[in-house]
Amino acid sequence: MSRYLGWQAVEFARFPQYNRGNIEQIIEIEGHENFLEAQRRGKRRAHPHRAHRRVEVSSFAHAVYGYPMHFMARPLDNARLDAFVNRYRA
Repeated sequence: MSRYLGWQAVEFARFPQYNRGNIEQIIEIEGHENFLEAQRRGKRRAHPHRAHRRVEVSSFAHAVYGYPMHFMARPLDNARLDAFVNRYRA
């Protein structure tokens, strides 16, 4: 668990560096054409990114490509940390 939390902290620290030009270096985009086709047909549940334990990065990549993702997350117990995380999520 501590390894995962450490990895998550590093990922959040790197978010300001990510953009459309380099996001593919950290996450594999798979099936984007299927997502675009579903969007064209008005479908709301299509996920173009495959991520193993990279939910935050996957949703961030969605937004970078112009397709913000909506998901629910429990508020963190630490209010300051929760505010920090939510700034990136939003």
